[in-house]
Amino acid sequence: MLEDGGLVYPIAMRVPVLTVFLICFGAMGTSAHDSLYNYIEVRINPDSEIRIDFSVHGPELAITYGVDPLTTDTSWLDVLSPDQAEKLLDDAGSFILKTFQVCSADENLLTASDLFLPTLPEVKESWKMSEGARPGSFVGTLLLPTSLENVTFQYGKADKRLMLVVTRPGSFPKVYDIGAEQSQKIDLSP
Repeated sequence: MLEDGGLVYPIAMRVPVLTVFLICFGAMGTSAHDSLYNYIEVRINPDSEIRIDFSVHGPELAITYGVDPLTTDTSWLDVLSPDQAEKLLDDAGSFILKTFQVCSADENLLTASDLFLPTLPEVKESWKMSEGARPGSFVGTLLLPTSLENVTFQYGKADKRLMLVVTRPGSFPKVYDIGAEQSQKIDLSP
């Protein structure tokens, strides 16, 4: 236990306070470290398809190539051969399909044929754009029709939490913090 001015803070109180700090710090312009969270962004726009982006932190997939899994820049990709980098892109798609489900009426809408993964040059270009992928991350995209009323995100076994962000035009983004093997139902109305 810690003492501070006569107050005693048991470990059980420090962990939730640290978690709240990390979540709040992430909401202030930066985000929680990629080694703590997986990310999904749901973009709801009444004029187009619903876009769901799944971010996979690339360095964690590249551990077998000697890459530090805590790296948050993009330099790690330069040390890989083109074949290794392409394999990582495939591994990112496999990870998304294994770890997440997007369900409507008990049907998983996230399938290999519906998941779009960009090419490696597109990934690198995206890292340079302010609205692009998080640096060092691979992004898979699923497009859904606007006719869907809601979906349930099911998060599989993972060593991280899931930060699910839902954005709608004219509204502040809604953020869900989801633990492994949990689910969250999302209303898809604009």
